[in-house]
Amino acid sequence: MEISIVKSTYNSYGGTFSAPFTYLYQIIADKFAEHQITFPYKEIEIGLAYPSNSRRKNKDYNEWFEKLPNYYRGKNKVKATIPIENSDENLNTIFDLLNSAFELVLKKKKKTDDYNSQKVVDVLSELKKEMSEVDLWELHTKQRNLITEKRIAKILKNRQERENSNTENKRLIQDIRLYTTFNSNGKNPFLPYSGQFCDKILEKLRKVKFRLPDYTHLYINVSDTFENALYDTLRLYSWYAYGIAIYEDFENYEKLKEEDKKRVIFDLIKEGLYDTAKIDKLDINVLTKVINKTETEIFKNQ
Repeated sequence: MEISIVKSTYNSYGGTFSAPFTYLYQIIADKFAEHQITFPYKEIEIGLAYPSNSRRKNKDYNEWFEKLPNYYRGKNKVKATIPIENSDENLNTIFDLLNSAFELVLKKKKKTDDYNSQKVVDVLSELKKEMSEVDLWELHTKQRNLITEKRIAKILKNRQERENSNTENKRLIQDIRLYTTFNSNGKNPFLPYSGQFCDKILEKLRKVKFRLPDYTHLYINVSDTFENALYDTLRLYSWYAYGIAIYEDFENYEKLKEEDKKRVIFDLIKEGLYDTAKIDKLDINVLTKVINKTETEIFKNQ
């Protein structure tokens, strides 16, 4: 059972409760599992809708907001959206919201749904009591670490499955991009060179009809450690895959001369491409020829 808690405002959708309640969705799901509460769908999404400040400009949103709460049930998902008037996030207000959302879910329960409504209510009450008796920040840290461990284990498993696969490389490459967990005022600090170099390599790979196994977009993620880079490479869709590159000295990156920055970025792209080539058994000879040719063109005057 997956539970998600999603905020929405006019022209904005996403985000959940702030710390130390960020991972409450997982705590609730684990609590239901502990009490063997099984819902007839895979996911419950709790929507928290905030009012718009401007009724004139956001007429449609306000009309939708005034009709809340809203309930939707599909084959594998239930969504209960409730209005939020008080943005304070403390244990009492948060559980008031959760109780309102689950009250809506339980109210719409079908006769064929094989779970105990009262047990759901009791478990939420029990959880609130437990959380009132513990250090919420300590709980937050513990939950964050558990979720991180599970996420990394899932990604490592996917990388191992790719490495063990005998899938034929038959998909023509369409895109290469370099991403990073290093943020500089919300922007990728390796632009514009990362985009330029990726495009140069991509152009040559497309000319020689370079092929990938079951995806067309090859992404490279950079961070200061392997684990940190790995964390943001969860593969949600089959049309892309990630390679990993490590850059430990990012704090001194901005101090580098422009030519040295170019060298750092090109080497990171190369590292990520070879990481992917190793995992997915890509044509390493063709890849090496393209990388070497591109490298010569970029650094020919150095």
